[in-house]
Amino acid sequence: MNIQRLILYTSVLPEMRTFYGETLGLHMLMDRPRSFAVLMGGTQVEFHAWESPFRYHFAINIPADCIEAARDWLSARTSLLPPDAGHFVAHAHLEACSLYFRDPAGNLVELISREQLSFFPQGEFGRDHLAGISEIGLAVHSLAGIVDRVCDETMEPVYQRDAGGLVALGDVEGMLLFVQADKWTWAASGETACTAPCQFWALSDHSHYTMMVAEGEITYMQVVYPGG
Repeated sequence: MNIQRLILYTSVLPEMRTFYGETLGLHMLMDRPRSFAVLMGGTQVEFHAWESPFRYHFAINIPADCIEAARDWLSARTSLLPPDAGHFVAHAHLEACSLYFRDPAGNLVELISREQLSFFPQGEFGRDHLAGISEIGLAVHSLAGIVDRVCDETMEPVYQRDAGGLVALGDVEGMLLFVQADKWTWAASGETACTAPCQFWALSDHSHYTMMVAEGEITYMQVVYPGG
């Protein structure tokens, strides 16, 4: 699954614009008074102004065997989590390794290197090594019911299921991480997942769809089936 476009909301838009556009040096696709968009590989990520603060978890794919170069690039620009910049979080069951950091809004952002993902950019590690959004965390109230609905309508397969309250839909290229709101805790931070509004556009072999999530519920979903 490819997450083509992702909209998130923030109460600190100027700081976020500076961080992603200048500190990380990502390519700016759109810059308006109350929103901006940057390119993260194959994903357009937009941040829109909102009065209330929200915290998200999202992951960005990077090439396999690139985690040390990613650490050096990232630690020169911001602080890593945990504080020891040499500490990687290994996910043996996923054949992956991650680095975590926070942006100015407090979002938990992850760079994840997956052995199964083929992506070979040239040169030293930089913004062109971001392959796109790998995961977006979606905290919901009725986990089982929402997962069943999304699977039925989009035909996305279950990639991972955790008895603690997480279901990942999709594949190594892109995943929707549905978690139980106010109960699931994110890796590396120990922070409880809280509901937050977001909207995204996804493309898979099974369907193309747009989804909006707010207050722990799916508020809009439109699905188009290839050849349908």
